[in-house]
Amino acid sequence: FNDYVKALAIDSQDNVIVGGRFTSFNGVSNNARSIAKLSKEGLLDQEFSDNLDIIPGVKTGSSGFNDYVKVLEIDEEDNIYVGGYFNSFKESVETAYNANGLAKLSNEGVFDQTFSDNLDVNFGIKEVTSGFNCDFIMGCAEKVSGLALDIQGNLYVSGGFYMYK
Repeated sequence: FNDYVKALAIDSQDNVIVGGRFTSFNGVSNNARSIAKLSKEGLLDQEFSDNLDIIPGVKTGSSGFNDYVKVLEIDEEDNIYVGGYFNSFKESVETAYNANGLAKLSNEGVFDQTFSDNLDVNFGIKEVTSGFNCDFIMGCAEKVSGLALDIQGNLYVSGGFYMYK
């Protein structure tokens, strides 16, 4: 990885999900923007990497998350909850604020739009108040820095945010 790793999680198949501030793995630009999935042998999961792209397989600066991943949590179905300082996934005008501090991906790296829509003040309408927000005037080191799933599958979130929705 070309920058730091902040989070690790192991799925049921012993694959390693890695989160951090990086944009590449093994020197390939934009193949792992803030999140990657590695086999237990340490090989990049290409399908997961391609699902981070706006156009699958086309690596750009808009692939993955637009800022760093701080924490990962995996549920019993191998879905990946991702927390951090980002505000979008597959960054574009259409996806602004689609992942404001928190996102859910399938084990293949597919973004869960319904989960994202449930974080909106007005379901499905993406705006700066969607998700978890920081006070940028007062300072905000991290939006979401902690995630935990209880035995019933309820997700608990902690961090430096001052507002949810």
